[in-house]
Amino acid sequence: MKRLEVAGLGIILAIFLMALYVSFAWKSTPGNLIAVAWFVFVASAGPTLVLIGIHTLLLKAFPPIVMPGMPQRFVTGRAAVWPGLGFILMGLAISLFWGFFAYTVGTFNLAMLEPLIRILGVGLGIVIAVGILFSIAQRIVKFR
Repeated sequence: MKRLEVAGLGIILAIFLMALYVSFAWKSTPGNLIAVAWFVFVASAGPTLVLIGIHTLLLKAFPPIVMPGMPQRFVTGRAAVWPGLGFILMGLAISLFWGFFAYTVGTFNLAMLEPLIRILGVGLGIVIAVGILFSIAQRIVKFR
């Protein structure tokens, strides 16, 4: 499984390099291909997340990989199943959303693109607002 996860990271790296190449060769490529390449790059993280989730379910241990420099709480047994399923669902959701986004930009279908832009805008606004409120709450607690 670790080899599959490393292969997934290799795929992410290859797609990143492809997106960089398309961006640098902007004069010889269609304009929407640059956006499609970067959306595919974001979607490429999904398969690796799915593989990490499958690895977690097979081992019944979370996290199945050790990330250097990050404090981690190791969970085993039934408690590890939920994070594994969460990683699988999150990986599928990321791949589906950004893959569909890349498809709609590539075909330039405005009927499908409008709702996706609206969803992305509202979601980003919520995440930014929560981040700001969280930062303010941290400062208030820190000063007391």
